[in-house]
Amino acid sequence: MANVVPVLYFDGDEDYIKIPDSPSLRILNYTVELWLKTDGIPNGWVGVFGKVNFNYNLWLCYLGQIGHNWHTTQSAKAISNTSENIVKWDQWQHIAITNDGKVAKIFINGELITKSSVDGSLVADNTELIIGAGLTGEKGQYYKGYLTEIRLWNKARSADEIKADMYHRLTGNENGLVGYWPLTTAANNVAVDKTSSNNNGKIYGAVFQNAQLPGQLSVEPAVATVEISDLFYKAKADKKADQYVEITNNGTAVADLSGWKIKSLAKSLKYIFPVGIKLNPGQSIKVYNNEYHPESGGFLFFSEWGVWKNKGDTATLLDSKGNEVSTFSIP
Repeated sequence: MANVVPVLYFDGDEDYIKIPDSPSLRILNYTVELWLKTDGIPNGWVGVFGKVNFNYNLWLCYLGQIGHNWHTTQSAKAISNTSENIVKWDQWQHIAITNDGKVAKIFINGELITKSSVDGSLVADNTELIIGAGLTGEKGQYYKGYLTEIRLWNKARSADEIKADMYHRLTGNENGLVGYWPLTTAANNVAVDKTSSNNNGKIYGAVFQNAQLPGQLSVEPAVATVEISDLFYKAKADKKADQYVEITNNGTAVADLSGWKIKSLAKSLKYIFPVGIKLNPGQSIKVYNNEYHPESGGFLFFSEWGVWKNKGDTATLLDSKGNEVSTFSIP
């Protein structure tokens, strides 16, 4: 059976993970992402993920609601809940909560379900992180079911970013990722954090069981594969303004193009991508000589004359460290 792997199972009877506090977990803006599959319907509210004292708390209710709590200077326990019957019992669902200090959001399967305004400034607590149990510091409110691919980011991710990564394993080196617990393997009852933060947790009671993951959830980490896919050099417009080079992400992960460069061999011209430019899997963008095309990104060399020669030229794509990523040559 495809995609059957060991996944951590919580039996609802004092099964949980405890992760000690660390500086990397004391974050203000955040995103929490995870996959869950309940085993039956819980009794009341149960804790899924978060720090004690209500930093980035994710809860689950017997009425089929997802709860989102956070701590601010105006409220020790700010609350936002979805409507009832949102959760599909005994089925895999991807849940995400985000908070940028202004708006707190809840996503299910990559779709925005509810959002609430944030009053006051977010507060970071120096408390332990709990997975699979109540988030109040008291015993009880234990989750029953499977959990996998738990991710904690130090920024509020967009819906597009969540969707781009939700069906893929990560490497642990992604920008802004401060905690990553796949929960598909463990040694000595330790839930290993695959980021450099080393926020490892102690597993209490929960055991690994073979489970079939959602059909599209790949076992392998997602990888961005960016290349020059086209180079239009036979210009028709005045001063060759319509020349362009096209860049495509043929991989499975979002590519951060901040500081990447496109260079012309013949004329030694170059274009540098601004900070924050992302290229989603399957997406293409074009950098024109001197024509503005917002539908393809709106990027321009701003060259008074043509960038590319009609013969014997080569376009080279370099990453932010100057490593060659891709080339495209004109015969």
